[in-house]
Amino acid sequence: MGERTREEYLSLWRHHIEPYLGQVDLAELSTDTIRGWRAALLRGGRSEDRAVKAYRLVRAVLNTALDDGRIKRNPCRIKGAGEYRATDCERPTGLRARRADARAVPSPGAGCGVHRPAVG
Repeated sequence: MGERTREEYLSLWRHHIEPYLGQVDLAELSTDTIRGWRAALLRGGRSEDRAVKAYRLVRAVLNTALDDGRIKRNPCRIKGAGEYRATDCERPTGLRARRADARAVPSPGAGCGVHRPAVG
């Protein structure tokens, strides 16, 4: 594991996982506990990006616990919680999705405050 990855995991643990789940016994973790933790992160102003990364880390740790026989089932079972959702600025428009002609495709940032530089 690289140093930056280690630092990222440590930051996730210190700021998003340990304060909420650090005192919960492994055997007491349930899907409801995980749902409540994730909801608390988002209610507390954490970005979806940080919530997704924290959820993935907890899920990986609990998968290891499952493989080691420490738990019978991984409680990280929230559909879509470990995935990023595309924002409106990231979704292809209907025109962009239908036409391969680059001249007819709106700028990727169209409508999101991102503009192409003026030409000529």
